[in-house]
Amino acid sequence: MMAALVAGVADPFDMSDSRSGARGDVAGAVRSRFSSSTGPDDTVLKAAVSSGDVVATSMWSDTFRSLKQKGVPVALHAPQGGHP
Repeated sequence: MMAALVAGVADPFDMSDSRSGARGDVAGAVRSRFSSSTGPDDTVLKAAVSSGDVVATSMWSDTFRSLKQKGVPVALHAPQGGHP
């Protein structure tokens, strides 16, 4: 849903086969926006979070702790009924 909104899809609730072009637009938007923010190590993720390019992600606890110690405004979200 959020990717569809980022891609500019007018109605993200209508991603039917007749709108297959919209699905392609969404996939392209996600790839172009986030491909530079992923990598095999946490160095790329730390840089992306620190610069504000990434505002929501999952990360290892040591990555979280490192960013917190550097003063980067990060927070933990534990969904109700999720992992303790």
